[in-house]
Amino acid sequence: MNVAGSDATHLRGMQAARQLSRHISLAEISLSNLIKRFLYFPGCTALPVRAKGGENLSIRSRAARVLAAAALAAGGLTAATSTPATAATSCYGSAKSITTDSNGRWPVSGYAYATSYCNDINVKSIKQDSVRTCFVPTSGNVWCNADRTLYANTWGVAATDVKDGTKFYLIIGSGNGEGLVAY
Repeated sequence: MNVAGSDATHLRGMQAARQLSRHISLAEISLSNLIKRFLYFPGCTALPVRAKGGENLSIRSRAARVLAAAALAAGGLTAATSTPATAATSCYGSAKSITTDSNGRWPVSGYAYATSYCNDINVKSIKQDSVRTCFVPTSGNVWCNADRTLYANTWGVAATDVKDGTKFYLIIGSGNGEGLVAY
């Protein structure tokens, strides 16, 4: 490879890095896409940069270190600042659409099992209604909690502190219920 071609390739890579830093923020792009865009400079495998200790680092090596540190810091900040609202968002993000049978039962056949996504069983009905949660133990009789009021298009709690893996079904008071359930 000739020196002029190598210098031009490195110059294109540095220009791409500068342009990238001006136009992409971490909030606008996923980490994997950021890594792909930042680390790939066509035709350029390494842009030398002198490190503090005197060793040569490539832009890719330096970028990998910076991005790894950013990912660790972001993960640490997320865990440190987790609130009930954050947990609720991921819980509601796992919500499933529901349509009951004419008796108000969901799921229409079989059972649902509580997951680690939510601590509670939450229901969002398209109309004001009531909900009862019926629990199916591995041994013993099925038992249901008291009716709880659901307000139209608002998340309501059907059951609280439900252990992961608990088998249950819902009874929507008016029958023919529709909405979402997160559990």
